[in-house]
Amino acid sequence: MTKKELASRTLKWAKEKGILDKGNKCVQTLKLVEELDEFVEAAYLEFKEEAIVDAIGDCLVVMTSICYFIGEDISTIKPLDRYRSILGLLSDVSKGIIKDKNAEVIEAFALIIARFEGTAGILGYTIEYCWEEALKVIEKRTGTMSLTGDFIKDAPAGIITTDGDFKPMENE
Repeated sequence: MTKKELASRTLKWAKEKGILDKGNKCVQTLKLVEELDEFVEAAYLEFKEEAIVDAIGDCLVVMTSICYFIGEDISTIKPLDRYRSILGLLSDVSKGIIKDKNAEVIEAFALIIARFEGTAGILGYTIEYCWEEALKVIEKRTGTMSLTGDFIKDAPAGIITTDGDFKPMENE
């Protein structure tokens, strides 16, 4: 799928889940913080290929929603080839959102996308592949919108073990 098709599919999902009607750019920016943290953990601390692909895709989904809220189209953002730390980029996104400076948000997104393209490429993937894989997962997800405009996914039934692992409950 093309970036344009993936953006359209993402916005359709976000609309169906109420994110575009009840969410906002600030809540989605907080979600991006969470997703970028998962990317950093997967890519730089653990180097788990499946988790990296998932994190890139999830970040692109959230970035698509943020672009919607600021009146931009993520599929038209061209990656910029220059280094800036993920933390610095996240700071730029947050400042741009707070100050209503869309150009700063888009520039930071262009740098993030370049980082994602490089990481995905090392693994033999494209960001479009990562994005589509994330959509395959989230399109099946159920949940509710919080009062603050955040989509809260339903958690599977299970328990957290003493080791901190999740163990799903078996169907009886």
